Amino acid sequence: MSRIILKSAVVAFASVAVSLLLTLVVVPAMGFPISRTVWLTATVCPLILAWIASVGTFWQSDRLKNAHRELARAHAQLAAAHRRLSEKASRDDMTGMLNRETFFAALDGSRRKADRGALLIIDADHFKTINDNYGHLTGDDALLL
Repeated sequence: MSRIILKSAVVAFASVAVSLLLTLVVVPAMGFPISRTVWLTATVCPLILAWIASVGTFWQSDRLKNAHRELARAHAQLAAAHRRLSEKASRDDMTGMLNRETFFAALDGSRRKADRGALLIIDADHFKTINDNYGHLTGDDALLL
């Protein structure tokens, strides 16, 4: 906040300098004397108006910069979560193999790229018997070997 006030003070004093310079040029050119009222008006009005306007502008600018940083951070987190979810949705948790939909999409994509290729399908005979006799945890271990 002190940085905002300091920047606003610089703007306000610069506007006073410009106002006094214009007053010294314009008022005598119009044929009027430079009185104490002219000096006061040329000093106080720009000082107050510029300070108030620049404080509001700099404060809003800081708020927008902070909001932009927060939005960029949230976007990065969302993108990372999307990548993780996309990977999780396309693979089996236990084996790490592609799920059915992703597998067929990859197969279709590879067919478009080349004329040659191979597909190996392994059917574990009587696998249901392993699960029924020894339990699903043992069946899972057998799949991972």
